[in-house]
Amino acid sequence: MGDIRKNHPPAFKAKVAAEAISGHSTLAHMASTFGIHPSQISMWKTEGMDALVGHFSRPRHIKKPGESDYDTLLALLGEKMVEADYLKKKLGILTTRSRKP
Repeated sequence: MGDIRKNHPPAFKAKVAAEAISGHSTLAHMASTFGIHPSQISMWKTEGMDALVGHFSRPRHIKKPGESDYDTLLALLGEKMVEADYLKKKLGILTTRSRKP
């Protein structure tokens, strides 16, 4: 029977990929250090490089879903403050009228 398949956590994969990308040691040395086959290290290195390229090639001016524009939020805040002031004024008028005999 074959060996049991190991599941490595993402942090470990990132550590190995970063070591491979840095190039400070050989694949054979990293394989013996981390206990992983050299081809697995090469795959994680490739995935890490692709992720970095994808991250840096993304345009920065495009908003992510869920992000709001500062001006839109400021306008909404202004509207809510005007509504609150209006309601406070009306409530004050109503309470002062009801208090008078």
